[in-house]
Amino acid sequence: MENCVNGREISEKYELFRDVVQNLGVLDCLLSLAAVASLPGYVKPEFVDTGGIEVVNARHPMVEQILVDSFVPNDIQLEVFYP
Repeated sequence: MENCVNGREISEKYELFRDVVQNLGVLDCLLSLAAVASLPGYVKPEFVDTGGIEVVNARHPMVEQILVDSFVPNDIQLEVFYP
């Protein structure tokens, strides 16, 4: 078994493996969010230079699935104030 990896080899490359696994997790999350965003009723974010965040009719895909009653979308507005 020439291609087997032993514990010492993994220990020597721990930081590399850790970073790869972490980046794969981020990629998995982003791909999942992109898949949900492509469903009907969802929109992609619009980036503006005003500073802050405004979300209109925000929805949560998991909450919508488990609620017995109808889901009520929420509006959120966060502004940045500089002194």
